[in-house]
Formats: sequence, C-alpha cells, structure tokens
Amino acid sequence: QLQLAGTVWATEESPRFPFRAIKFNLPYVPYRDGKALRLHAETCRDLAFWERFLDMMVENRLNTLSLWSLHPFHLMVRNEKYPEACHLTDAELADWQAFWRELFLMAKVRGIDTFIVNWNIFTSPAFAKHHDLEDYLKHPSPNYIGPGNNSPLVVDYMRTSITQVIDTYPNLTGL
Repeated sequence: QLQLAGTVWATEESPRFPFRAIKFNLPYVPYRDGKALRLHAETCRDLAFWERFLDMMVENRLNTLSLWSLHPFHLMVRNEKYPEACHLTDAELADWQAFWRELFLMAKVRGIDTFIVNWNIFTSPAFAKHHDLEDYLKHPSPNYIGPGNNSPLVVDYMRTSITQVIDTYPNLTGL
C-alpha cells in the first residue's frame, strides 16, 4: 500500500492502459506566449502546487507526467561546454536545481514517471544571442517562433545539455 496525505491506495492493480499521461506545458520558454502562461509561472515554481497536482494524478491513476518546453535545459544545468547558455547566477541556478530535484523525487515516490519534452532545434535565448542564432526569435507574429536551428553547433550543444541533465537528475525518467 502507498499512503500519501492520509489516503491509502492499493498497489496491486492492472490498468487497462499502462501509459496514462498528462501533458503539462511549462511556462518557461513556452512554444506559445500569452498572459495565461506568464500568469502561472510563479505557480509552477511552487512545490506545494506540484504536491497537490501529483496527488491528483495518483488519485486518478495517471502514471506519467510529461513537461513540455521549447528549451528548459538552461534552467536545469549550466552546460560545462557552453556556459553562456545559462543566464542565471550560481545561486539562482542552485534554486532551480533544488526545485527540479524535489519535483522529480515527489513524482518518483508516487510512482509517476517524469519526462521532459523539448524541441532540439531551439536553444536558450542567451545561447541564441551569444552565437547569433536569434533569427527564429524575431518573427513578426508573437505566437510563432520560427524554424529553429539544426546547425552542428546546436546539435553539439543539445547533446552536451541532455547528457548533463541526465547525469544531474537521476529521478527524471527520460527526455
């Protein structure tokens, strides 16, 4: 039996669908912009929110949380090869890392797999600016982000970022 917040759940169930997921669009480097996303940025950093959200997932027998963002890695690690990609101070990055570690641990304790879903053709704004890759950020429509970039530089940056994220967050199920 698993007990959380005073509720006991039986663990010997055979669900009809083994993969029962929620797609959660993070407000950090989203693929759409708007007031609703900006409005909830603070809420999505609140671990009490996530505790309630994950408990709701357990109650509804959902077992996978997918977190979607164009590019979350600069909020998770300072890429050793490309440190310019992370605009955060060491203290700010440590705060973000504590948040991610706790979120992934809370999910794991509840039997919920966590996945980061990103687009490998988009980088952090700081990386794009530093390497003059900002074209996709300058589209005239505020709801369109452009075609992205798949140059060898971006491919290498992504590989090193993903490796570091996997090494830094053992409770993250995958990307």
